[in-house]
Amino acid sequence: MTRRLESAGARVVAEPVLTPWRSLNSRLDAPGELQITLFQETMAEEQLPHLEGFATDAERD
Repeated sequence: MTRRLESAGARVVAEPVLTPWRSLNSRLDAPGELQITLFQETMAEEQLPHLEGFATDAERD
């Protein structure tokens, strides 16, 4: 999707990178001063709460 948006006129600010929470993120600047962050989870949803630094809505104050 990053490449598709780039070919449609967006400028890649940050290439796709795997975050500590195991999501794949990229950032783009699009026409009209629009900033886009794409992300894709790489783990099953039920595994995410077991990662250090990750919290569910129910666990937040």
